[in-house]
Amino acid sequence: SIFDKTTEEDKEPPVTHECVADAWDITTYPTDKTEGTKEQKCVECDKTLQTETIKASVGLKFTKVGETYTLQGRGECKDTSVVVPSIYDGLPVTAIANNAFNGDTVLVNILVGEHVNSIGDNAFYNCTSLKSIDLPKTLTKTGSNAFYNCSLLENVYFHGVLVDWLNIDHTNEHSNPTTNNTNLYIDSELVVDLYIPDGEIQIKQYAFVGCDSIKSLSMADTVNTVYTGAFKRALALEMVVIGT
Repeated sequence: SIFDKTTEEDKEPPVTHECVADAWDITTYPTDKTEGTKEQKCVECDKTLQTETIKASVGLKFTKVGETYTLQGRGECKDTSVVVPSIYDGLPVTAIANNAFNGDTVLVNILVGEHVNSIGDNAFYNCTSLKSIDLPKTLTKTGSNAFYNCSLLENVYFHGVLVDWLNIDHTNEHSNPTTNNTNLYIDSELVVDLYIPDGEIQIKQYAFVGCDSIKSLSMADTVNTVYTGAFKRALALEMVVIGT
């Protein structure tokens, strides 16, 4: 049958590159009762290379606030890699309390649930073993000194887009996890050549403080405000172009 024939146009094009994995992306967040999933894709062809399940940590301490929960701290959890559930006891976890992990030298990695919109004062103060943190696109506020002296923090993974990141209010220089001279990943991509697009956009205070991955910055001329310390100690930044 002519319908069984495969033409040259029908064949899949040959792979012309060796796939290189992008950062992990969270496809579904875990709850206290269900597993989540994450995946890695090729940076060039977008092919899914790996998938893994994510389980929420057990034993964390929560406090109910209205129809939400706030993570108060480690509680009885012994994990070095903490996974905060998106839902606890049927309600969203929307905040991390002041001092929740203050001085916790056991914590190495933390994945913050998808509904968290605020991180409290001193929440990760002196977490001197913390190496990576995953933050949700819902985050809008980080409290005073939330990430002070997280001296080993290397990678910040933000699971939103650039505009979401720019909407976060950082109370002071040490509120932003990038303050520790870290690499910043936004939507699974390492931020190297940062482009601030057209639109009435404000770059809030300390938005990229200490960010080690940024090498170039281009801004459209409609960016109307760059606030204090937005690029303070972004020491790898070599080129700035305004009005692109």
